[in-house]
Formats: sequence, structure tokens, C-alpha cells
Amino acid sequence: MSADTTATTTTAEGQQPEDQQPEDQGSAREAQRLRARARDAEAERDALAQRVATFQQGEVLRLAGEHLAEPGDLLTLGGVQVADLLAEDGSVDPALVEGAAAALVEARGARFAKAVPTANYDGGVRTTARTPTASWSSVLGGREAAR
Repeated sequence: MSADTTATTTTAEGQQPEDQQPEDQGSAREAQRLRARARDAEAERDALAQRVATFQQGEVLRLAGEHLAEPGDLLTLGGVQVADLLAEDGSVDPALVEGAAAALVEARGARFAKAVPTANYDGGVRTTARTPTASWSSVLGGREAAR
């Protein structure tokens, strides 16, 4: 190689010549833009994963409420996590929730079970009808008496 060839590829400071710098700056900008898009996509993915986890927990609590007096006890006292109650496809498995609730009631006692309402057929408190204090005859009769 000659000294001219070396001079065309690098300058005295070790930088590339000016005719190659715009291309390098463009690729650096493109890489920076792609990194920013990747960060945004990761943040969106994390937000969506958190939203799905919230929905899953809500569904577990709803299903547990069918069997427990306090549905939150399943997760706080039952020793299970939401992930333990998911099917293979990621949906909440009602049978697993029911089994975990039954295990909690068995381990902790019946006070954790949802109370079964007793039938009440009276339809509410009944009162007897009030007897009218005034009748038409008493109203008309009182009017004639006043004349």
C-alpha cells in the first residue's frame, strides 16, 4: 500500500474522511431511532402485561367470591398466586380456583366459606293497613252538623 491510499481512508487524527461521515451519521441516527422504538415497544409490552395480570387477578377474585366470604383471602391466606390458577393458555381456570378455595376452607375452617343465604319467603315486613280516620259520611255528616 502506498501512503496516498492510507491517507484516503483515515486522516491524521484517526477519523474517517468527510465524504464517509454523513453515511456513518445517518446510520448512527437510524440506530438511535431503532433503539428508541425498541424502548417504546418494551414499555408498551410491560404496560399490557400489567393490564393482563390485573384482569387475571380480578377474574380469580370474582370466581373465589362464589366460594369464599372474602375472596381476597384466597391470595393472601391461601398460599396461592394468580399464576398457580391459570390454564396453559393463560386464562383463569375456574376448577383450579374452586379447588384452591375449597382447600382454604378446609384448612382454615368454615368461617371462610361463603354463607349460604336461607330462603325467606315472606317478601319483607308486612304491616296492617291503616284504618281511615275519616270517611265520606263523617266528612259530610260533620259538615251538616256545622250548619
